[in-house]
Amino acid sequence: MGVIHASFRHVLLSLAFNQPFSTPKRFALRLFGASIHPSAYLAPQFFVDTLFPSLLTVEAGVLVGLGVRIALHEHAGSRFRAGRVIIRRGATIGADARIACGVEVGEYATVGIGAVVFRDVPPGAMVVGNPARVMPSYDPNPSTLPQNDKPKDENN
Repeated sequence: MGVIHASFRHVLLSLAFNQPFSTPKRFALRLFGASIHPSAYLAPQFFVDTLFPSLLTVEAGVLVGLGVRIALHEHAGSRFRAGRVIIRRGATIGADARIACGVEVGEYATVGIGAVVFRDVPPGAMVVGNPARVMPSYDPNPSTLPQNDKPKDENN
C-alpha cells in the first residue's frame, strides 16, 4: 500500500509543479503535509522532493523562482539523511537555484540565480554561486554614498 501511496503522491505533485499558477502547487504540497503560506509564490517548474514533502515550510511573502529544486533528503552510499527545509518570511529564491536538505533560508534573504545552497542563509543576506557564499552587504541608501557619487542637484 505504501508504494501505491508514494506513486500517487509523486504523480499528483509532478502534475502540480508544472502548472503556471501557485495555487495548485500549494494545494498539492499541503495535501501531503507541507506548510506553505497562502501568499507564497511558487513559479512554474518548481520542484520539491516528492518523498518527504512534509519536511518543507514556506512562510509568508516568499518568492520561489522558475526551476528551483528543493531536496528534502540525500542518499550517498550507505548514508541516508532527511532534513527539514525552512524558507522564512520575505525570502527570494532565484531561478534554477538548488536548496539541499536541512537548510534554513532566513527572513528577507536572497538566493541568487543558479545558486547551490548547502548551508543556512542568514536573515537579510544574499548568497550566490556553487557552493553558495554570502555576498558582502550592500546598502542602497543614497545618504551613505561618498560625496562625489551623489546625484547632481540641478539647482546648484
